[in-house]
Amino acid sequence: VCGAAMLCVGSYLLYRLQEGRGLVPSTVIKPPIILLVLGAAVCLVAGLGWRAAFDKKRWLLILYSVLLVLIVVLELSTAIWGLVLRSDIQDDTTVIMEASFSRYAADNVTRRSWDNIQRKLLCCGTDGPADYRRHGAVPWSCCDDTTSSSPQHAGGGCSHVHQTGCLSRLAGFLEARTLETSLATVAAVLIQVRGSIPGRCW
Repeated sequence: VCGAAMLCVGSYLLYRLQEGRGLVPSTVIKPPIILLVLGAAVCLVAGLGWRAAFDKKRWLLILYSVLLVLIVVLELSTAIWGLVLRSDIQDDTTVIMEASFSRYAADNVTRRSWDNIQRKLLCCGTDGPADYRRHGAVPWSCCDDTTSSSPQHAGGGCSHVHQTGCLSRLAGFLEARTLETSLATVAAVLIQVRGSIPGRCW
């Protein structure tokens, strides 16, 4: 159960991070991936523990215990690493978004990334709609009442433009996901420590 839960949580967090695809620092994606890998490892080690208890082989029980301790150490390290990463998310996101925004008009992939995040996070530009002055017009994705998925420019049909910049919204979003990864990893550690008897965390 524990390993399967880690796989589910890791998959969910990676899915949520796709909302900011193209603008998410690579370091933010790594903790959920590690959580997925550790979840698979927990399932395998728990199976080994169940087999060790069933066969009553001492060396298998020792191997199970050693592997479980190793996994717990890796999980704690991942949780701590995630908390440390949170302090750098604002700066890392700023660098990526500013570089990406400068390519908005020239690159279709970049434009789609921005249009996607502006619709998902209800924001506009890096710091606000004024960032689009150099591009001549605010994109349709900055409107709060649009249902269009194409990067059209906002015209008379746009009744309201989101005033919040995407930098603060995305940084807050990523910090929340990183914290969730750390908390999920700590929860897994507590469950595994409490259920250290072979097969309890299966």
